[in-house]
Amino acid sequence: MARKSKPLLEVRPFGGLKQIGSNMVQFKTANTHIILDCGILFPDDDSFDINYLIPDYSDLEEPEALIISHGHEDHIGAIVHFVTRFPKVPIHAPPFAIELIRLKLKEEALGAKIISYGPNDKIEFKDFIIHPIAVNHSIPDTYGLFFKPTNPKEHWGLFYVSDFKVDFNSPYEPPFDFTRLSKLSRDCELRFLLADSTNILSKKLKTTSEADLIPELGAIFESHKDRIFITTFASNIHRIQTIISLAEKTKKKVVLYGRSMKNYSEIAHRMGILNFDPKTLRDAESIEPHRKDIVVIASGCQGDFRSAMNRIVNGSDRFFSLRKSDLVIFSSKAIPGNEKSVNSLINGIYELGAEAITDSDALIHASGHPGKEDLKMLCDAYKPHVLIPIHGESSFLNRHADAVDGLCPGAESAVMYNFDTLTLFKDDWEIIIGNQKPPLMIQGKGIIPRSAISQRRKIAQAGAVFISLSNKKTVEVSSTGLPDFPEELQKKLDRLILDSKGSLSQMAEEIRVGARRLFQAEFGYRPVVFVHTLGK
Repeated sequence: MARKSKPLLEVRPFGGLKQIGSNMVQFKTANTHIILDCGILFPDDDSFDINYLIPDYSDLEEPEALIISHGHEDHIGAIVHFVTRFPKVPIHAPPFAIELIRLKLKEEALGAKIISYGPNDKIEFKDFIIHPIAVNHSIPDTYGLFFKPTNPKEHWGLFYVSDFKVDFNSPYEPPFDFTRLSKLSRDCELRFLLADSTNILSKKLKTTSEADLIPELGAIFESHKDRIFITTFASNIHRIQTIISLAEKTKKKVVLYGRSMKNYSEIAHRMGILNFDPKTLRDAESIEPHRKDIVVIASGCQGDFRSAMNRIVNGSDRFFSLRKSDLVIFSSKAIPGNEKSVNSLINGIYELGAEAITDSDALIHASGHPGKEDLKMLCDAYKPHVLIPIHGESSFLNRHADAVDGLCPGAESAVMYNFDTLTLFKDDWEIIIGNQKPPLMIQGKGIIPRSAISQRRKIAQAGAVFISLSNKKTVEVSSTGLPDFPEELQKKLDRLILDSKGSLSQMAEEIRVGARRLFQAEFGYRPVVFVHTLGK
């Protein structure tokens, strides 16, 4: 589309598209510049123990504000990095997310100006106003953000809702506020919808209500007379409430187990979101671990290596070990990419003689994301003119855009990726293709270059040899990840070093190349060879 006027709004995602995670989006006009969300992306199995990834926003100028939609890690996990770089930028967030953010900042001895917002508030800037729209999700205090211009001569509206479901029957929170969204957008002549694509490939058209889980979980609690271990996302406070309430009903004691499980639950209880009889809870340190009337709510539903659930199954936990009479409930679903870890955990449970129940066995988990019927209800209420899929892998985004005729009849759709820019004009819009930048890898307290991961991968696949060389050709050779050297190979390696000539740097390169050839001939592969020179 050709540009017809000066842009009214530019929307540029730094993360959250082409992957599920690292959500971060820039909204910019002539006089206003804000960032929405600042999350992390969890690494895959090929990332060699990095902690997480964050969007590459190295070219970002200081914004006026950071707006947070809700408290999940893929929306707030990178906030320490953001505050370190932009310490004076105020943060607007809902109450539950604020408590989680404060905990993160406290751990790093950081401070920030944090402003709370709720379902009836508005966040005002010079060129637009953001109206929070309460939605259902798998964590309390989740919002979609409706953007509306302050200039009365502009008649566009943009609703950004990266995580939601529609739950009219939830016992814990009101349903998606379609009424407020419809009222605010009624006079908009051009309405944009940027909406969640996570479940677009799911065969389940309508996302299950939290209320629908209670009967089956209750029946399991009633019928199983020994210990129950149940794992779910620590942030899913409403699910934890269901579990604790059922435990109280069946006269069982509850152990909240795992650091994240304790942190989220303590915050929710302090805020009055999570309610229980104090006599119900027990600490792992104080309860008799083999008593039958306990329910252990453990973190680690994704098979995380250091998680409480993983320790319990692999036998390394201090307090709990599985026995044949135990039942393990997975009130969760594997995030794409985590299937192998979760399946390994389930296999370990059965190998110990215990039993596992997953969402394929019983109705014990409800997604926090929309099925096609949820998306259709949103479109019916909002009536967008343009649908832009967000929050999903590339296939999700494209399938969501292809489904526009069934979801939003009469609307246009388009796919954009990270660093593309959705540009709104007075009577038109376009997507400008940007230069893709991979996310930054974080390990420990800093960024680790991708070249280092590539080096780790090579060493992991073929091992490494270390040769220390002095100006007198005295050497020390060691290796890691390789078989013991046969005597004949060691003789050839000694001869290669003795015959090397030239300066130390020339000798080092000759030895490195020659050693790799010797190992290739002996083992059938070439390890990484490091030659260290000492002297001049």
